[in-house]
Amino acid sequence: MTRPHIDFIHIDDIDWVELALPGGTKPTRMKPLSRDPDTGGVTAIVEFPPGFERRETGYNESDEDLFFLEGEMTWGDLTYRPWHYAFHPAGKLRERIHTTDGTLVFASFTKAPHWNPSDKPGPMFRPERDVPCVDSLAVTWESPRFDDFPGGAARKPLRNDPEARQGASINGLLPQWISPFTEWHTFSEEVYILEGTIDTTFGKMTEGAYLAHPPEDVHGPMHSVDGCMFFVIVRGPIGNTYDPVDGYELPPL
Repeated sequence: MTRPHIDFIHIDDIDWVELALPGGTKPTRMKPLSRDPDTGGVTAIVEFPPGFERRETGYNESDEDLFFLEGEMTWGDLTYRPWHYAFHPAGKLRERIHTTDGTLVFASFTKAPHWNPSDKPGPMFRPERDVPCVDSLAVTWESPRFDDFPGGAARKPLRNDPEARQGASINGLLPQWISPFTEWHTFSEEVYILEGTIDTTFGKMTEGAYLAHPPEDVHGPMHSVDGCMFFVIVRGPIGNTYDPVDGYELPPL
């Protein structure tokens, strides 16, 4: 469940691709961001047009992380709006979908999505893993998950699955934040910028930028002059290694 190294791309530079969702009443489209060559897992920005419906119920054979960016979507008896998050484990019964206006969603699947029409969950469904809906705006900020994370940061936990070694959160960086280190992790990570900027050795990441780091990928140093908030998914055992870079400083204001 590892995406190839991507550091970084921006959704404005990616063309829309038509996406035929099974059971959908209108065509949808997506901007593919990354794909796992081993499992077929895909991450994409998915756009649902106004008035989209999927009337049949069923389940996917893949876990899926969903973060809502624009618009509003009714899914069964739940309504999702910007900054809402959901995690649907493999086999969860997906109820009917309806959109009034256009809806934009960041979606990450651990396997190639395979739709099974059904009126009951799939045999692989584990309800204890389900995260139906989290309004991230109502989640309290807390200290970073890692004790050695550079100061000036906080996180909003959205999901923690220690058995599957997966998690999702929103991370926030104060203006003038700096990480004067190279770093690598024992887990893979996907990052999508929601607000603000981060300057890395590959350039300036702005709202709509996306990166994927496989385990043990070395990256950094980095900083944020303006401050930043980003959505992040991690998969794998938690561990970090930081090595200082001599002379790395914030640029003059």
